[in-house]
Amino acid sequence: MYRLEPAQLMLCYDGTLEGFFSVVFEAYCRHAFPEQICTEHMAQPSLGQQVVSVKTDLSRAERVRVGLASRAGRKFFTTVKTAFLSDAPGKEMQLFSYIVKGMNEGYRTANDLSVPCVAAVERLAASVLSEREKVYQFLRFEQLENGVFFARINPKAAVLPIAMEHFVERFSIQPFVIYDEAHGMAGVYDLHKTTLVLTDEVASFDRAKEEREFQALWKRFYDSVSHDQRYNPSLRTSLMPQRFWKNMVEFKAAVE
Repeated sequence: MYRLEPAQLMLCYDGTLEGFFSVVFEAYCRHAFPEQICTEHMAQPSLGQQVVSVKTDLSRAERVRVGLASRAGRKFFTTVKTAFLSDAPGKEMQLFSYIVKGMNEGYRTANDLSVPCVAAVERLAASVLSEREKVYQFLRFEQLENGVFFARINPKAAVLPIAMEHFVERFSIQPFVIYDEAHGMAGVYDLHKTTLVLTDEVASFDRAKEEREFQALWKRFYDSVSHDQRYNPSLRTSLMPQRFWKNMVEFKAAVE
C-alpha cells in the first residue's frame, strides 16, 4: 500500500482529464493527499493552504492511465473517465480518493459500494451516462445550406466525447457538427475522422431549403397528434428536460 500523508495543499489544473491525471502524478510525487483539487479559475485557497498550479504533462498522464488500468482494471479506469465528465462540484477530490483506493487495493475496490468514495464516483458515472442517453433522445439535427448537418445541445455533463461515436455510427456517410453550448465544445465529423474542438461559438449558416420544409412538416405532425385533454406539463417536463426544448423544432412557435 502506497501511503499519502494529508497536506494543506491545493492542486490546480487546466480542467482536462490529462491535467487531472497530471495532478494525481504530482500528488504521488509529493507523497501528499491534498485538501483540495480544482481548476485554476475556481481556486479559492484557505488560510495557510499551499497552492500549486500543475501543468498538464501527457507523459505523466499516460503513466497514471497505465497504472490505473493495470492495477485496478479497465472497468475501473472507464468509470474514472466517465465520472470525470460530470459537472458536479467537488468531483476531483471524490475521484482522487477513488483512484488512491484503487491503486492501494486493486480490483477489490471497483464494486465495493460500501466505501463512500466508490459509491460517490459510481453515482457520478451513472449521472453522466444518463445525461448521454438524454442527448441521444433529444438532439435534433438540421441540414445547412453547405450540406453539413448541425445540432446544438446543452447537457448537464460534458458528454460529447462519449456521445460522438453513437452519431458517427448512425450517420457515417453524412458530415455533421454537434455543438455543446453549455461546455463550449464542438464535435466535428468529416466522413473520415472525429475531432473535438473547444470554442465559445460556431459559425452560423442558413438552413437548406429542404430542411425548412421538413421542419414545417414535422412541426405540423407533432401539433396534429397532440391532445389538449391529455396535456400533462409536469409529466412532459420530467420525461423531457426543459433545457433541451429551445433546440427542438417541436417546441418552437413556428418554423422560421
